[in-house]
Amino acid sequence: MFKHIINIFRVNIPLKVISVAIAFLLWFVVVNVSNPEVTDSVTMEIEVNYGDELVNAGKSFTLDSRTVRISYNVRTSYRSQIQPSSFHAYVDMRDYSVTGAVPVYVEVDPAAAQLISGVRQVPMVIHVSTENMQEKSFPISAVIEGTPADGFVCREVQLSPETVTVYGPVSEIGKISRVGITVDASGVSETQEGTAKVQCYDANDNVTTLSSNVTFKSNVQYVLPVYRTKSLSINVPTTGQPEHGYTLTGVETEPRFVQVYGEDEVLDRYNTIYLPEGLLDITGVNSNVTISVAIQNYLPEGLYLIQQSDASIVARISRQTDLIPGAAGLPAATIQAPPAAGGSVPESTAAQPSQEAETSAPETEAPADDGEIRHSEENVPEEHEDDHESAAEVYETPETAGEEQTHDSPEASVPGNDADPGTEEYGPGNAGEPVQTVIEPLPEAGAGSEAEGGEEVVSPGE
Repeated sequence: MFKHIINIFRVNIPLKVISVAIAFLLWFVVVNVSNPEVTDSVTMEIEVNYGDELVNAGKSFTLDSRTVRISYNVRTSYRSQIQPSSFHAYVDMRDYSVTGAVPVYVEVDPAAAQLISGVRQVPMVIHVSTENMQEKSFPISAVIEGTPADGFVCREVQLSPETVTVYGPVSEIGKISRVGITVDASGVSETQEGTAKVQCYDANDNVTTLSSNVTFKSNVQYVLPVYRTKSLSINVPTTGQPEHGYTLTGVETEPRFVQVYGEDEVLDRYNTIYLPEGLLDITGVNSNVTISVAIQNYLPEGLYLIQQSDASIVARISRQTDLIPGAAGLPAATIQAPPAAGGSVPESTAAQPSQEAETSAPETEAPADDGEIRHSEENVPEEHEDDHESAAEVYETPETAGEEQTHDSPEASVPGNDADPGTEEYGPGNAGEPVQTVIEPLPEAGAGSEAEGGEEVVSPGE
């Protein structure tokens, strides 16, 4: 059976080809001679006429269908001559009524009308929806994407224009939550300029697609300022003095530095922000004083804070008894000349020096009758040479008896300071009185009794 079917296509192949050709020829002759009528159709857009009359009335409209299907009868021989351009489908908005139903009109080209018959369309009537139009202005916002280069900051984008007017149906305008542009600032270190496309965003901050009835200016010019940054320290002076017995130990600021930006020539002129006097008043206080200062109010002209914040400033107050004053804070000492010859010399109450100290003590001559004190510098021990040089005025001999000499050496005025053994005595004075120092000359070598002469009295503060 299978071989028989195969043989049908293998046997008498030329005869079979001729048979097919004759059949096609007969079909073609019959069709062209009889010219039967067939049904054909085209689909085309519906044109809207006089739609501007509704637009001028502040209305927008939409059609529930924008296309129409046109059917017609045509002879087979003329079928190829009928094209979609042979028809014109439209609606006349002057036919609009409260019901919203508008008929669809179909016009046939006169040349095609002679070749076809039975023209009909679907739909024959369409529904027109109208809506009030609205005009609304939106401020244009700019979103900066990316991070500028290190040490630089981007500030608010400048736009031209700053607002955009949107015109369209109320329902479409209601979809718009904001209008804005996006500017890329990745790695920038200088001011950027350009043009950006305006986009509309919904309540979820997503880009929304509007109908063709909505119109607005789609492009705006922008300038993105980029500035260099710098850290500045804060300096605040104090006013007044704390309560008696208390002292100011320091001023602390938090933060210690603030980040600012501005033009390069302005940044280069400043390293510190100096706050005015009177902000931190510690008059009569006995505890810490804390204030909060809005730094942006005291910035030099042309500088701006990167982040607006207040600085906390604390003045630390402590009791003076908690402090140990240094020797340098005591007043200078005044050494008076010894009394005239024959005056009495008070007995020294200083501790007796050791034998080694007596051996190394400098030789000092007894005062002469004219009240002079002579010192021998030949036997000054090495360990006292520095003290001897720093207090040179003590060992100078006045030219006139009874002449006063004033010293600026701190060794002569500091209570408790070590002196040469057997030469000086320090003792506390009465409350509120200066401390007096009595200097008694050493006896000459070999002498068994005290040398005659006067004494030197050191009175700090005189």
